[in-house]
Amino acid sequence: MTRIQDEHDKSGESKAVDTSKFKFRPQHLGMIKPTCIIMHPLPRRDEIHVDVDNDERAVYWRQERNGMWMRASLIAHIFGADGRILDYAAVG
Repeated sequence: MTRIQDEHDKSGESKAVDTSKFKFRPQHLGMIKPTCIIMHPLPRRDEIHVDVDNDERAVYWRQERNGMWMRASLIAHIFGADGRILDYAAVG
């Protein structure tokens, strides 16, 4: 999934776009393969119906959590704390 990034739209052009035809609803789940995964860049608005959240193929919340840990590890590395974190993890 994707979304219109209207937070950068100073002129307001994106508000004129009708996105109602581009929503993922629970009835669409039957149209995709069981191995399909549903991702989203977040923040979510109304592109994906909330009832889709409970489907095991919806991985956007896990995607968000993984992104948080990735950013945390990059910050730790930038500040030279990654070695201390690994040492701490090995001890306890």
